[in-house]
Amino acid sequence: LLGNYAGRQVEGYSVVAYEGPNSVSKSITDYQVQWNTILQGQYYRKNGADVLGNPTIWGGDDDTALEFLYAHALQNKSTLSVAERTSLWTNNLSSSGLYIANRQAWYQMNTYGKTAAESGSVRYNMQAGWAIDSQITTETLGALAVGMRQQAANLAGDFGGITNAGYSLHAAQFYAAMYADAPFSSDVETLVGRGLAVVPIGSWTREIVTKAQELHTAGNTWLDSRNAIIAFVHQRGRDRVWVESASNTGLTTLAILYGQGNFIDTVDYGVRGGEDSDCNPATAGGLVGMMKGQSGVLAELTAAGFTVSLPQNYNDSSTVIGLPKGVWTTSEVLDVFQAAVETQITAGGGSIYVDPQDRHMYSIPDDSVITGDVSDPIAPGGLVGEVLARGGRVDVVVTRNGVVIADNPSNDRTDQGHLIDGVIDLSNNGVLPFSTYDGRTDSREDGYELHFDRNIAFEKLILHEGDIIDSNINGDPNVHEPYGGYFKEGELLTVEVDQNGVWAPVANLVLSEALADIEFFQTIELTFDRIEGQGIRVLGSAGGQKPFTTMTELEAFGEICLTAQDLATMGDTNEDCIINEMDFDNLLAQFGGALGDKNADFNGDGWVDLEDYVILRENFGVGINIGSAPESEFSATTPEPASMLLLALGGLVVLRRPR
Repeated sequence: LLGNYAGRQVEGYSVVAYEGPNSVSKSITDYQVQWNTILQGQYYRKNGADVLGNPTIWGGDDDTALEFLYAHALQNKSTLSVAERTSLWTNNLSSSGLYIANRQAWYQMNTYGKTAAESGSVRYNMQAGWAIDSQITTETLGALAVGMRQQAANLAGDFGGITNAGYSLHAAQFYAAMYADAPFSSDVETLVGRGLAVVPIGSWTREIVTKAQELHTAGNTWLDSRNAIIAFVHQRGRDRVWVESASNTGLTTLAILYGQGNFIDTVDYGVRGGEDSDCNPATAGGLVGMMKGQSGVLAELTAAGFTVSLPQNYNDSSTVIGLPKGVWTTSEVLDVFQAAVETQITAGGGSIYVDPQDRHMYSIPDDSVITGDVSDPIAPGGLVGEVLARGGRVDVVVTRNGVVIADNPSNDRTDQGHLIDGVIDLSNNGVLPFSTYDGRTDSREDGYELHFDRNIAFEKLILHEGDIIDSNINGDPNVHEPYGGYFKEGELLTVEVDQNGVWAPVANLVLSEALADIEFFQTIELTFDRIEGQGIRVLGSAGGQKPFTTMTELEAFGEICLTAQDLATMGDTNEDCIINEMDFDNLLAQFGGALGDKNADFNGDGWVDLEDYVILRENFGVGINIGSAPESEFSATTPEPASMLLLALGGLVVLRRPR
């Protein structure tokens, strides 16, 4: 709460730095104190005085109210089921005081009947994959699972998953794990590393935290590191608004590292970093509070010359409803948290001993951490992957009203290569979907094309659409029209195949699901009659106030019409564009003596041996231009089992002979 209040007056500013003779040396304030101006990167004290305290009551907001609600619900349960989490949100939260992904989750459960397992999905919540919400509403759940990092991360996953998914949820788990470990740590560098252990490999959050560690270790000043982390997380155009998870995770990590366990400095860095500058110092300051305890924090403030007079009441009624009361004494708040802590300890295998003076002694179980992998594919799939694996070429072309859009690989939104990189789920790696946005408000027809360097017999196309950009970040996109990001609902999609420079429509086109304006990251399979050509494209009307589409991946499926070069690596020794008994004869001849006229070293290892025999056998009967050449060209008969067996046995006893 102290950290939260310290930054409320500069929330959303880009940076608040020490500059000039009148700058403030400390940033601890209460909500009654207003900074009188923010100018040229400076912030000033009101009437030249640092003031802490004197409010009569703490007011809850989205940074603290949900955590108290969760702790209240967990006093006697180690976790809540999906149904119970859903009920908690529908019965105990109003939309007042909820913003960004929190607000979208509230809409999904209270208006559209989604569960708590769906409301934080990138499919239904337009901010779930990138916004800060889960990491500001679950840190103290880590304090419940004291000493148990994985259990803390699991709690943050359950409750943070109500609003978020992917790397933004990983940030919540990172914070929760540090809160769980903080009472046993006096070294912030070690603490950050132990929190990072619960973050999956491949997560954008892991990269951001690791970058912050590197900047700090390199001896940079805080301000230089602050600017460097912002540049890092906003690379390739990945800068949304100031409530994004990425930048705030980096700034909070820097505040922890540079604060070095000092509460005032940690909160100060959290505020001065800007962006979500009440949430960041709340997270960082609360973590130091878990390290030092209330007595340690108050002693530090007093020694620094602050007059400390803390309020003894907490009011969460602006957001939370349906609890026995709206205003709680701080003693009652602590009782709620202590009950929830003891439930987590026993659930985790620990034990509690209460001595005659009613002092509670906790035995904490072993702290084991399981780090999961984010298994994004490392190569394209479908026909793109097959052609590239054969050394071929595939080009992507995107058009608006028939005009080709220039490719700009330096920015996620304009990098057309992302459309065939094989990575479909972007929620983990922080990459933004490709976008055709150009600011126009007139109707637009978008086209996505794949061009191959060979004939393809196409059978299916899969569109993996991207995000939707709304005109009101806190509004319900079902109520008002977003800016765009989708093919327009109710309109037809057209699929065409390039046949020697002429685009021919496919026959019997069927969509796996209808186009939906408010379906984020919609995946649609388009199947049709088999048709041969060198390229394929989909055309459709862009939707939204400023019509445009977004796309994460374009996948084509079918069969490659093989070239003679392809067949040569598959067993065609005599280059007649068919793999048959004559190729077996050539292979057998090269096993026994001279190589012969045709090369049977299909895998290029310098030997003609059983590995080449296996390649030929697996491709026996394959010919060039499947689907267009006369059937007689593919009428090779599989050798009789006896002759194949003799060949295989012969290969076992014949020494390898170099080419």
